[in-house]
Parts: sequence; structure tokens; C-alpha cells
Amino acid sequence: VGHPTILIWDPSDNHYSGQRLIEYFDEMGFDGYDYVASSQAPDVENYLTAFILLGIYPENYALQEADVSGFMNLLSNGGNIYLEGNDTWAFDMQTSLQSMFGLVGLADGTSDLYDIAGVDGTFTEGFSFSYTGGNSYIDQLSPSEGYSILDNPSAGYSTAVAYDNGEYRTIGASHELSGLQGENFNEYIGGVLEFFDEGGNTNPDPPECSAGDLNGDTVIDVIDIIQTVNLI
Repeated sequence: VGHPTILIWDPSDNHYSGQRLIEYFDEMGFDGYDYVASSQAPDVENYLTAFILLGIYPENYALQEADVSGFMNLLSNGGNIYLEGNDTWAFDMQTSLQSMFGLVGLADGTSDLYDIAGVDGTFTEGFSFSYTGGNSYIDQLSPSEGYSILDNPSAGYSTAVAYDNGEYRTIGASHELSGLQGENFNEYIGGVLEFFDEGGNTNPDPPECSAGDLNGDTVIDVIDIIQTVNLI
């Protein structure tokens, strides 16, 4: 049995996003992940992808510089990180990690997040969610080197930005993953994993593939499991 490829680090106080992500993986029949709820940063060696779920004020965790060296190494080695937190982009003291996400935090924000929309030309095109998660001081994001994948349509700012710099891939978000309500949730998480696997700004055309390797990347992994489940 190989080492799990995905790390879920959930140092927030409520763990809602972590539990929803686990439910998704379990529903897809994928068990190649580790879940860590401690506020102590875990060892990230041997993982390909990390989900860091910091939460929403007042139940959030503020990332510390002492937490990030392993995650920065993960990116430098070609890995992927999804980083969620309402205050980590424009309010909390910045660590060396946030600057690797191709986005800027424009403002600390308010409590104005009720609907979230996908962005045309990206894997979220046509997605629509009502938002029921934490809604305090939602950081307003804007792409610098990355591109928006989810927006607050009524307030006109991004809540999630994807970035592919050719060596690693990231998604930074200021909303709570668990707060996304609607029929597009599974498609969104599948799209995130597909982006981490293949990169790019838009959904790729379906590639030719070998048996079991539905996305044609020569590795049979969670993306192939998800695509198999979706075909059944």
C-alpha cells in the first residue's frame, strides 16, 4: 500500500470544511488521504497535494511562519495546495507561503457573502452556489498572476483564485468550502483536483487514455476514480 497522496490539514475550530471534503472523498471511493485536525503543522513529506483549511473568524486559525516551510517545499517540488481562510489574505500577518498563490488580498472585507458564482472560461463556468458558511470579514481577493475561479457577484470581488506557474499549482480561497450549497459542489471539487492534476486555465479536451487511466496522465489516481464514478 502506497503513501496517501493528499493531506487535509484542518486547524480551524469547527472542521466543517474538512468533514465535507472527507465526505466527498468517501463518496467517490477514494481513501488516499490523511486528515489532521491539530493546530500543529503536519509533516508534508511524500504528499502531492495539501488542503489547508484555516476557517472563518472567530473559529479560524492564523497561519504562522513556523507552519509553512514544509508546504513551501511541497510547492517547490511540483506539488499543489488549496488554502482556505477568510483572514489569511488581507488581515493576518503574512507568511512566506501566501505570496506563492498568484493573488492579492484587496481588503479585509465584511459580511457580504451570500452567493458565489463560477467564472466564464474556467472549470467553474456555469457554477452557482448559495453560501451558508462563516460570513465574517471575508477577504476580498484579486488575481495578480493567477485567475479568478469563484466570485461574489453582488459585491464584485473574487473569493477563489487559481494559479499555475508551470512548476506548481495553487488555489487560494476566502470562503468556507463547507458553505458552498448547490448541485455543483462535487463538480467543483472534481475541477479543483483536475486543475491540480493537469493545470491550465480552462477544462482540457478529453485525452486518449489507457485502461484505468481515464485522464491520460499515465498515473491511476483519484482523478481516474472520480471520472469512473461519474461514468457509472
